[in-house]
Amino acid sequence: MLGPLGCGVQTGSGAVLNKLKPEPGTSIVVFGAGTVGLSAIMAANVCHCGIIIAVDVQENRLELAKELGATHTINAREGNVLEAIMKIAEKGVNYAIESSGRPENSRNAVDSLTVTGRAVQVAGGPIGSEVTLDINTILFERNYEGFLMGEGVPQIYIPRLIELYKQGKFPFDKLITYYSFEDINKAVEDAHKGTTIKPLLKFS
Repeated sequence: MLGPLGCGVQTGSGAVLNKLKPEPGTSIVVFGAGTVGLSAIMAANVCHCGIIIAVDVQENRLELAKELGATHTINAREGNVLEAIMKIAEKGVNYAIESSGRPENSRNAVDSLTVTGRAVQVAGGPIGSEVTLDINTILFERNYEGFLMGEGVPQIYIPRLIELYKQGKFPFDKLITYYSFEDINKAVEDAHKGTTIKPLLKFS
């Protein structure tokens, strides 16, 4: 069960706990409710963020986001995402995490920020993917930053996540679906369809 802590879970949670370090009561939006995004949502809940918004296109993932701490969810297929965020956080959010790898979400992450807010790009996209930003948006100290692999020392950080799990504050096991090795193709198919968040193969 601890295997996923080494990559997606560490990255998503580290974006919050190690990079942004949000103060209690602040607001955050997370684009993409896969392993990385849902781990960020759990970490935002650990930090006692007041508004935690999850953005995705699949209802099953948005429902899980609620279970893991999201206070609001937005289905990106159902209207203007930026407008929906601003209805929740009128002056914009303090923090944004982009974990979908879609350039339009990178732009939305920055545009959804309040003045002096910080957006972190966690997911990569196809080589050559570009993002355009309005100069006047970032002029008012809205920050757009890169981020890689949790920004922590795994030997220290992973035990911290395990301890949070033991305390019931970081239930990353809810992301995992187990498959026997003989069902590896099914695991890949379910991951591509989005019905499984983190497939885990078991060897008998």
